[in-house]
Order: sequence, then C-alpha cells, then structure tokens
Amino acid sequence: MNILLSLTQTLCQSPWEISKDDLAEEYSALSYLTTEGFQLDWSGKKLDEVKEKKKKEKACLAQLQEMEKELQPLKRKYSEMEAQMDKVKAELSAAKSPVSLYDEDVV
Repeated sequence: MNILLSLTQTLCQSPWEISKDDLAEEYSALSYLTTEGFQLDWSGKKLDEVKEKKKKEKACLAQLQEMEKELQPLKRKYSEMEAQMDKVKAELSAAKSPVSLYDEDVV
C-alpha cells in the first residue's frame, strides 16, 4: 500500500517537481503493482502525461535559452542605438536653439 500511496503522491506533484529518477521509480512501482494484480491503467496514463510534460518542459527551456542567446546581441545593439539617438537629439536641440546676438567672447 505504501508503494501505491507514493505513486499517488508523486502524481499529485507538479511535473517540474518530479525528477527523471522519480519518474523511473514510479514506472517501476507501477509495474510491480500491476504484476501484483492492481488495475492501475489510469496511473499509467497519468505517468505518461507527466513524462510528456517533462519532455515538453525540457524542449521549452532549451528553446528559451536559444532565444535568450539570440536576443543578447539585439539588446546590446538596441542600447547602442538608444545612446546614439540621445546624442543626435542633443545635437538637434543645440541646432534648434536661436543664435545669440550677444558675443560671449567679448568682455
């Protein structure tokens, strides 16, 4: 009964909390319980769902890492362009300012 309880508790966890080793142990426990005569088709399906979710999680994490890697140079370019725009805006502001009629070099 402890094995069945452990299996049920594992299935109640979020897939990201279940390690590959835990999943392998639960498949082993399920196999043992079914050979002992328990009808646990539902838990086998649930373990398969968890396995698929773990696979999807791994794929998504890899995809996110790749996207982050591709995004870094774009972020750097964005920052450089923003700094360049600030410089040009300052130059534009200076160019728009009226010409002074007073000569500041004369004392």
